[in-house]
Amino acid sequence: MYNAELLDQIKKYFLTKKDEELCGLIIKMNNDSKFIECQNISKDKTKNFAINPLDYLMASEIGEPIVTGK
Repeated sequence: MYNAELLDQIKKYFLTKKDEELCGLIIKMNNDSKFIECQNISKDKTKNFAINPLDYLMASEIGEPIVTGK
C-alpha cells in the first residue's frame, strides 16, 4: 500500500517525541503519497492529538489527505 521510504519517514518522525501524541497526514498526489508533519495543538499532548487546522489546509492544497493521526 505505502512504499518503504514513506513508512520510514513516518517512523523517524514519530520516534522524535515518544512522550506525546504526534500528528501527521499522508496526502495523495497523483499516483504518489507524501507524509506531512503537523503540529499537535492539543492542550494535553500526552493523551490527545489535535491537528493544527492550518497544517491540514496547507496539506490539502498540495494533495488529498488520506490518513491522519497516530
